Amino acid sequence: MKKRYRINEVAKLFNVSRQTLIYYDKINLFKPGYIDSENSYRYYFEEQFFHLRFILTLKDAGFSLKEIKEYTECKTPKESLNFLEEREVNLELRIERLIKSKATIGKKIKEVKRIIEKRGPRT
Repeated sequence: MKKRYRINEVAKLFNVSRQTLIYYDKINLFKPGYIDSENSYRYYFEEQFFHLRFILTLKDAGFSLKEIKEYTECKTPKESLNFLEEREVNLELRIERLIKSKATIGKKIKEVKRIIEKRGPRT
């Protein structure tokens, strides 16, 4: 028999709340592998962990739950590939904008430090 993980164990393993997993189940994004009919406990199997890790990776990358669900509903490998390639281009553009923003902020920090040095450490 496969090892089953209770919802609290999975939540702890992936550093997400129990409520997050319940919500993912509710919106059909990430369903438990087994629900006990007697006590309604949700159980997950290790084979599901890659799927959850990928969902959380997409979320960390700025994907909305709607977009992630869209991806999980892709019917063919080609459809999945197109979806991911399009999102990868969007991520690259976002990264470029963030790098430019970081450079601008870095310049501003240097400017403020120069002002502080000239005037002394007043607030």
